[in-house]
Amino acid sequence: MNSNRYAKSFVFVFLIILAIAVARWILLVNVQYSYMDGEFPLRFV
Repeated sequence: MNSNRYAKSFVFVFLIILAIAVARWILLVNVQYSYMDGEFPLRFV
């Protein structure tokens, strides 16, 4: 493979990982306080 194909593959994989990280962050921010909210406190002591 030539260096151009390596660069395109690297950018593609980087964008996929970035999209997964952003989706996970959005889910954690939005779902963190609504999961089992009435049953358990937010403290983990």
